[in-house]
Amino acid sequence: MNGRVGGAETSLRLIAEEFAKKGHKVIFFSKSNTKTWFGCKKMHVNNVRVIVLTKFKLGFLNFYKFKKISKILKNYYVLHYLKHTHVVHTYNNIGIVKYYAKLKSRYHFKLVVRMAGLKLFEDFETKPNLIHTYEKYFKAIDLYNFISEGLKELVLKKTLEYNLKVNFEPYFVHDIGVDLGKLTDKSIQLKKQNTPFRIVMASRLSIYQKRQDILIETMSLLKNENIVLNIIGDGLKKSFLHEMAKELKVEDKIIFEPFKRNIWNYLKDFDLLVHACDYEGLSKIIIESMAVGLPVMSSDVLPMKNYISNNENGFLCENNPQIWASKILYTYRNQELLEKVSSASKAFAKQKYDSSKNIDTYLLQFNALN
Repeated sequence: MNGRVGGAETSLRLIAEEFAKKGHKVIFFSKSNTKTWFGCKKMHVNNVRVIVLTKFKLGFLNFYKFKKISKILKNYYVLHYLKHTHVVHTYNNIGIVKYYAKLKSRYHFKLVVRMAGLKLFEDFETKPNLIHTYEKYFKAIDLYNFISEGLKELVLKKTLEYNLKVNFEPYFVHDIGVDLGKLTDKSIQLKKQNTPFRIVMASRLSIYQKRQDILIETMSLLKNENIVLNIIGDGLKKSFLHEMAKELKVEDKIIFEPFKRNIWNYLKDFDLLVHACDYEGLSKIIIESMAVGLPVMSSDVLPMKNYISNNENGFLCENNPQIWASKILYTYRNQELLEKVSSASKAFAKQKYDSSKNIDTYLLQFNALN
């Protein structure tokens, strides 16, 4: 459970912890590639009962032939707790939704699904047969949780585009936010001309949605400036991005790094978080950055404009390398702007994305289901 995980799991885990603080009994299931004798590791984390489903130390149980045996063993852990469960809250992975949808009539729980991205529509491009699967099992969902108005707008637009027969009702729009108590404020320090201006993007290197390629091209336009870009993350596009940096001759301006544990101990030393993308759900790294006062520059796409006001609590850019280069250079040469943006972003995040306050909306919505 240590280290950085995806936004969906991070948010669900935080919701679980906030529910536990309110005195509710919460079970959190997760997966790990570690190995245990029984394919499971149990622990208590912040008053949450955590069940981590692992691989088996007896190697043969991990082979395809024995998948049925291992599935039975792992199902035992899940079904044991479902007997006393009122609400299952998960994210829109069709495999997980299908699993719980099939169990609803037997265990009589309510199913709430977090809608945080457009990955399902990306999958329809290569696996159009999934459309029918989504239509069949999404009918079992009792409540949809869109994490932003912008994301809801994008999902409904894509639903029409793919003729997906899902109405996404009922729903509520809300995000748990971040645990402000675990984040340390960043102090802005103006850089001297001989000190590198350090910018960073921390996100998965995926073949869809994330646009580190725009930033690499941007750096080719800033070769003569004392600006360095760190790209933190792993993913399928890693080799492509490395090759792109080599072709554009900016290897000395870009540092590639894998995800790090306790990433905020590292990010606090940067001057600007940059986040280029085609769309977002509600980027956790952006909300965390705003909360600590690390200035954010993001693509001007939905739903970013729902929570970043350009030149006030952050910066927005069209997805054009020339515009990105111009805006980065402007902030570098006018660093006094960063202090104003940092202060405004912290105030915004504390008002809108404090998990200890936002949990009340989840309590209200979940209680209304029972």
